[in-house]
Amino acid sequence: MIGRRALWIAGPPLAAALAFATPGAAAAAVIDTASASGGGDYWSDVDIHAQTGPDGRGLAGRITFHFGILHFSEPVRCLRVTGPDRGDGTASAPTTAILYAGPSRTAATDVAIELVDNGGSGADEMNLEPVASIPPRCTAPASFLLNSTLTHGRAVVFDAP
Repeated sequence: MIGRRALWIAGPPLAAALAFATPGAAAAAVIDTASASGGGDYWSDVDIHAQTGPDGRGLAGRITFHFGILHFSEPVRCLRVTGPDRGDGTASAPTTAILYAGPSRTAATDVAIELVDNGGSGADEMNLEPVASIPPRCTAPASFLLNSTLTHGRAVVFDAP
């Protein structure tokens, strides 16, 4: 009887501890992310935050920046991250995010944005291409019209393992 009572008393804390130790709990937190701040040749006031599961579910985020006198601020409509599947990018192993957003009142078209995480130190990139529509599977356009290094800022792209 004492053994059952001790198990009953320890039961809820023990169950809670076991719940945090399960592999499923850790796997649920794995997400691809892309963020950028600062500015560069074409951009100022860059504020980009996006995330999604590696399977494309759970998309959330917003793209905001100034291009000259134009202000762009729209929700992310898709995000695709590629890289070495081990986290942030480096100069020798960059991690890249393709994001689509729009259309907005100031840009009457959708835009594709490429963020390249080269490890910082003025080497990260933000590139933009106006597009007619968002392609299936959030694939990158063939080229980008505006290519810029984030000279004062940072792009951080995390490719979930």
